[in-house]
Amino acid sequence: MALLLSDEAVDINNNIRACAVLAIERLSTVEEARPIMSHHEGIMTALTRANFKKFSTSHISPKDLGEDGQYIDNINEGDSELEEQVHLLTKVALKNLADIL
Repeated sequence: MALLLSDEAVDINNNIRACAVLAIERLSTVEEARPIMSHHEGIMTALTRANFKKFSTSHISPKDLGEDGQYIDNINEGDSELEEQVHLLTKVALKNLADIL
């Protein structure tokens, strides 16, 4: 049985994810932290997953779907902007840490 999250819970989860990626990206700019972070399996795995993971859309209702059953992209434009920012920060962090490897 799937547990659907309320809109508020999904927004909170997405904001937590964005803050975590921002913190990792900021730490990846600290030269002393880069060697430690680049060799930490958990950090590298989290960044890689964040780079490919879509934001949660479990709060989408059937009315948010088009006639063909596809999700209408412009419904949560704030989510897509935040998602783009998270992907950009993730890529920057991965680039910063890859320079060490």
